[in-house]
Amino acid sequence: YFEDLEELVKKTVVRESDFSEPLAHEFVKGYVELTGDDAPTHTSRSYNLLYNHKDIFIPGLAIPSLAEVLFRKSYPYFVHVIRDFRAKLIRHLYPGDRIKVIEPYVELRNQNYLIIENSSPVFCKRKIINQDNETTGMFDISYLIRRKN
Repeated sequence: YFEDLEELVKKTVVRESDFSEPLAHEFVKGYVELTGDDAPTHTSRSYNLLYNHKDIFIPGLAIPSLAEVLFRKSYPYFVHVIRDFRAKLIRHLYPGDRIKVIEPYVELRNQNYLIIENSSPVFCKRKIINQDNETTGMFDISYLIRRKN
């Protein structure tokens, strides 16, 4: 188990994952229905046009969740618990935008706190870019990871 985890962390090549489909209005509609966040920036194109934006915004906090899905699909044999999460949103995303997740693994951490049996702390940085190669967000995530039984 720990050999696999060390391989995951020691990767020197940065992992990049493209979403196959562009972000859609339906994604935003589902987010609004699920969260109740009906801010006009997420629901009204005409409101955003008044402020020189081209469309409704993709909710900023939804983007890290999409990146998390890619992580789970890439490493289905690991169970992980998010310990800490920090996000910096840099640029708005709109329906029709395509995103890519760039994910370097930074380090295994050996800190003094209670660790779940047979688990290891891992710190990960993610950068989200759009189809124009512009950075739209940066995310730092700290996990406890262990192999599924």
